[in-house]
Amino acid sequence: DRILMEDFNTDNSKIDAALAGLDTRAAALEAAAGGFGNCQIYTTTYTGTGSSDASGACSLTFPKPPLLVVVEGEDCFGVCLGQGRMSAVFMMSTVFCTTTWSADRRTVSWYRNNAGDQMNTAGQLYRVTAVMATTA
Repeated sequence: DRILMEDFNTDNSKIDAALAGLDTRAAALEAAAGGFGNCQIYTTTYTGTGSSDASGACSLTFPKPPLLVVVEGEDCFGVCLGQGRMSAVFMMSTVFCTTTWSADRRTVSWYRNNAGDQMNTAGQLYRVTAVMATTA
């Protein structure tokens, strides 16, 4: 068969229209992607000071009230739960720290009478990961 210029141009027009439709759909999906999921992950770090009493409590402030906070050091691991109506508990293995939350539920502070148990060993880097609701 012979290639007719009119058929060639018609086919190219159809391809161009289809590609333009894909660009529009891709842009709409990119715009909507920010609303996908029901949580936001926040990460930070802090370096231990060696304090181990109420006046040297560790403290973390988050952009939104966290639902779950995980703190990890070289040889320790802590989890802070209890946002909402439950009281918060900070624990390292089987050690419980005295924990308090600010009125706006964005800041948590904790202490224990041992810097290692408090996750505040002098000079040690601690990594923090928090899960926050996207609607908070």
